[in-house]
Amino acid sequence: MNRPKAVGPLIVEVSDEQAFLAWSLLPPVGYAADPSFAAHPSAIEPTPAFLLELGLFAAAGLRVRDGCPGVREPLIALVERFRPPDE
Repeated sequence: MNRPKAVGPLIVEVSDEQAFLAWSLLPPVGYAADPSFAAHPSAIEPTPAFLLELGLFAAAGLRVRDGCPGVREPLIALVERFRPPDE
């Protein structure tokens, strides 16, 4: 068979990425990982980046719980500036 060389790898072998993109045409890809949601929290490792993100999330939660001091008033003033006048 005389196939173009650029198309040959696509026809002979389908990679996981190609199968994912052509999900409606090809059978589903089998993954080695457990597909359940409960398996994901057990895979979390306390790396420095994860702990930093967790701390920032907790700080943001405390700030919102406290009423967003220093943020709420400027935002209200900005919204009021662009609000159309009452008629």
